[in-house]
Amino acid sequence: MKNRTFLAIAGISACLAMASYALPASAALFRSGNVADISKGEWVDGDAYVAGGNIISSADLPGDLVAAGGNMYITGKVGQNLTAAGGTISLMSAVGERARLAGGNITIGGDVGRDLLVAGGMVHILPGATIKGDLYAGAGVVVVDGNVLGNVRATGGTVILNGSVSGTVDVQADERVVFGKLAAFARQVTYASPQEADAAGAMFQGGVNYRKIEAKAMRSASWWTRPDKGKVLGAMAVMFLIRFAAMLLAVLLGLRYFRKQLEAVSESAVTQFGSRLGMGFLVLVIGPILTIALFITIVGSVLGFLTLAVYGLLVLLAKVAAGAVMGAFLWRWFAKQKKVALNWKAVTVGTLIIQLIWLIPILGWLAGALVFLATLGAVAKLKKKEIGL
Repeated sequence: MKNRTFLAIAGISACLAMASYALPASAALFRSGNVADISKGEWVDGDAYVAGGNIISSADLPGDLVAAGGNMYITGKVGQNLTAAGGTISLMSAVGERARLAGGNITIGGDVGRDLLVAGGMVHILPGATIKGDLYAGAGVVVVDGNVLGNVRATGGTVILNGSVSGTVDVQADERVVFGKLAAFARQVTYASPQEADAAGAMFQGGVNYRKIEAKAMRSASWWTRPDKGKVLGAMAVMFLIRFAAMLLAVLLGLRYFRKQLEAVSESAVTQFGSRLGMGFLVLVIGPILTIALFITIVGSVLGFLTLAVYGLLVLLAKVAAGAVMGAFLWRWFAKQKKVALNWKAVTVGTLIIQLIWLIPILGWLAGALVFLATLGAVAKLKKKEIGL
């Protein structure tokens, strides 16, 4: 009987492949290439998925637009939601519902029908643009010259507000906050920065609440003298325990239902650490390169999505199995046994050690990366063997 892990991977892959072939039939558009262009006047009856070095979308789209690339220029309307990630994003058209953007340099010159979530190095909402819902922004520099009908929540190095905001404002800046001469605020404004903002000419109808904070460099230097240090450390400990519990549950389920496969991966990673480390590194590097190469060819876009899904699944399996590999290594070392035989004690201790070493700067990160890469190589080797390659 074929093993259940491979059947699960095959099933997921088959579903993705069938969905990809079925989507064009339901009028969804897939486009990729060095220059991926949805031309003005082109008829699209559904959602659009675009990937490429340069993306130009000048057609009016009735559904969602999902895009990833180097440079992105969106001048056609997006009927529903926009999700985009790239080096440079220029949104010069209206979005019917929500927009979620991440990139190096982001410029927004069109209206957004509902909330806008944006993160990047530089974010600029141009004059004349209107965010009809809430604005959530995080960047090195955030400049809002447009209008926001909802609330504003922003954080960054520098935050400049020079438009009208109908809702509340809550801003934190590591360097400075600026309220421009054209700024108008209908409700409460709360901001935190190392110094008070220059607000000459700005209109505040709901009052202003300023909280002084230390500059970023000073906050880092004074960490151990903070009065709330105990609370912060407590929160970090809770997060660590949650992450550890989640990883331990995953590896224990693997031990319960896929013991042979998990032991095979652990045996391979421990006894052939060098070769599996090299294979893991190749998988980690070649996977994204192969995915991009498939995306930039017209016929390879479907295979690109499939390759990305398989690559992500291999990485996820390696993250889970890394605890078992560490447990197998420790058990082999202390019990002086040549053959790997996992048990719940070994995987529990191994998972705990893996999570702890990731907390150690530099040397811990290096050790954790080596174990992960060796595990990834062992997982890839097992999958290759199972499909007969």
